[in-house]
Amino acid sequence: MTKQITTDSRPEEARPQLLHTPGMFTAIMLGLGSVLGTGVFVSLGIGAQVAGPAVMLGLGIAAVVALCSGVSTAQIATAGMPSSGAPTGTFEYGSKYLHARLGFSAAWLFLWAKSASAATAALGIAGYILSAFGIVNEFWRVGLGLVAVLLVVALVLRGGMPWTRLTTLSNLSIGGIALIALAVFMLGGLPATLENGRAALDPFFLLPSSGTSPVRSVLHAAALMFV
Repeated sequence: MTKQITTDSRPEEARPQLLHTPGMFTAIMLGLGSVLGTGVFVSLGIGAQVAGPAVMLGLGIAAVVALCSGVSTAQIATAGMPSSGAPTGTFEYGSKYLHARLGFSAAWLFLWAKSASAATAALGIAGYILSAFGIVNEFWRVGLGLVAVLLVVALVLRGGMPWTRLTTLSNLSIGGIALIALAVFMLGGLPATLENGRAALDPFFLLPSSGTSPVRSVLHAAALMFV
C-alpha cells in the first residue's frame, strides 16, 4: 500500500517562518559571491582539466540549465507558497502544481545539488590553503574541506542570526574584491589573449583517452559549471 505524500496543512501563521533580512542588493551579491567562489575560482579550472578549451561549450550548456533553474526558482518565489526556505518551497510548488512525488523528488534533488556545491567550495578552499604550504595530498584536502564545512555549520548554529549577518557582510566584501580582481585579470590578460588566443584553442577537444569521449568530457564540464 502506497503512502500518500501531502503538503503541510497548517495555517500560515502556525508555520515557522524565516526572517527576510537580506534586501535585493544583498541577495544579488550573495548570488554573485557564490558563483564567483565556486564557479570561477574552482569549477572553471576543474572543467578545463576535464574538457580543455571545450569547457566553453560546457559553460554554455550550464548557462542554459541555470537559466531554467533560475526561472523556476523565481516562479516558486512569486507563487504565493506559504512556506519559507528553498527546499520546502520547491516541495510545495511541485506538489501543488505537478504531483506530490515530483515535489518530494525535486526538494531532495535541490538539497543534493547544494550539498555538491558546498563540497566543491570546501575542496577549493582546502586546496588553496594546502597549496600555500606546498602540500599536495588528496587525503588532507578532503579532510580539511570536511573540517571547514563542519566549522561553518557549527558557527551558524551556535551564533544564530548574528553569524548569518557576519557571513553576509563577509560575502559582500569578498565578492566585491573578487569582482575587482577578475576585472584586473581580464584587462591584464587581454593583450596576450588577442595575440595567442587562437593557438591556445588548438586542439579544441582533448584527445580521447581511457574510455572518455569529447561529448562526455563536455557534459562533465557542464555539470561542474552548473554546480
